[in-house]
Amino acid sequence: MKLVHIIDTDQNMWIDVDVFFQQSEMELNLWRSKISEQYKRDNNNPYFTCAWCQTPVILARRTDHMQINTSATFFFRHIPELENNPNFKCPVKNIKQLSENEKTALKYQIAKETQQHKSLKENIYKSLQADEAFGDIHIEQVRKSIDLKQWRRPDVSAFYRKQLVVFEAQLSTTFLNVIIDRKIFYQDNNACLLWIFNHFEPTEKAKKQSMQDIYYNNNANAFVVNDSTVAQSIKAKVFTLECHYLKPEIQNNQIINKWNIELVEFQSLVHNESTKQIYFFDYEAEYRKLKQKLGLQQSYLQESKNQKDKLKVKKYLESMEHIGLEPKVPSKTKSELLVEFTQLWVKTHYLTDNQFNCEWFSIRKELELMGITTPKYPLQAPFKTVINSILSAKFGYAVGNNISDMVSVAHNLMEHHPLYIKHFMLTLKVTGKPNLLNERDISGKWRERYKKYTQQSEEIKMYKHDLNQFIEFLVPEFEGRLISWGENSEYIKK
Repeated sequence: MKLVHIIDTDQNMWIDVDVFFQQSEMELNLWRSKISEQYKRDNNNPYFTCAWCQTPVILARRTDHMQINTSATFFFRHIPELENNPNFKCPVKNIKQLSENEKTALKYQIAKETQQHKSLKENIYKSLQADEAFGDIHIEQVRKSIDLKQWRRPDVSAFYRKQLVVFEAQLSTTFLNVIIDRKIFYQDNNACLLWIFNHFEPTEKAKKQSMQDIYYNNNANAFVVNDSTVAQSIKAKVFTLECHYLKPEIQNNQIINKWNIELVEFQSLVHNESTKQIYFFDYEAEYRKLKQKLGLQQSYLQESKNQKDKLKVKKYLESMEHIGLEPKVPSKTKSELLVEFTQLWVKTHYLTDNQFNCEWFSIRKELELMGITTPKYPLQAPFKTVINSILSAKFGYAVGNNISDMVSVAHNLMEHHPLYIKHFMLTLKVTGKPNLLNERDISGKWRERYKKYTQQSEEIKMYKHDLNQFIEFLVPEFEGRLISWGENSEYIKK
């Protein structure tokens, strides 16, 4: 049976099997030999064990690995002679019969029994004992809810200035429903919850979801207790922790996060009464300041496709977040923005998406102040194709790197986004090029295709008007007629 939850007995911690199997074929084969040799020499001291039943495991290899064009596949499994024993029991054998909640609870309980977890609990306990500000310090003491109907057994708990504070030791794998369950329980019962790591590296591993669920739920602060912090707590007689925290900064008109680390005393931490969070650096407050400085939207409210609804949302946000500020007005004219956008669009091929968005968001902000609805990410479908097509019709030559002639532009738009084909044809008309496609359609295929399209009844043809305002910005020659058409059209496809 293939196993994915493995304990490294030397380190007393769960291993990341995804990382383990990224090793080369030669390295994995050497591991196969080492694991088997170690078990034969001392079967009571194996390299790796099953996290579910704590019995030794071996590194197996799929039997068809020698076939041509078949990549090597390694996996962990129980020792065959143990697994084949009728008396052998391991929860993973019946894992499919358990509910998801039962699986999670079992995995969490097994993880809590590792030596790594026990050592971390003891370190937290010793650190608290060194600080006279803490009292009623206990390991795994039952803490009941206010109504006495529910209870939890936190790893370590204590009272700090008449406030119950509970500490949960963060393992290599902790599950979101466990995190949320404890957060809600202690929050509802007027207790503060702090998750503690024994080691934290701000690397790719720290970005794993199970770890993000911890520190993002605590204002992007991650706390560590280890032998070094315990020694400092005892020396200073003040509970001392290592704090890793994200700090947002502005670089190239974008907000980026950088990890910082400081040794902090518990008494200097922020105790948020409303959220019951305990943290050193207020990431959320700093992030809001930077968003306001860049003029980014402060609310998660979804942008409405209906302009009237969108204006209501905008007014609401301004009333809530910009009280006392002067009303914002565009700093550039529409003509200046059109030149700026056209220059940006021409060089799109040479920019990364982030580089493009950095310049585009600045233009978009100005257009929004003018009441012009724009796509947030114009490089995504269908926006990129439509914009290339409209600009091609406006200039009379193909815009974009994949299509070289105007007839191909028309065919491509009709094929993939026919809801905008009339916008394209109207752009040719208002910019004085109504016959351009017929003149360049040497094969006559476009004339035939467009004729069939125009012969369809208006009830069959569908148009999309979500880009009308933006197209009018790109093609001022419409002079409001495109917007008027969209407002009066009965065939608007949402």
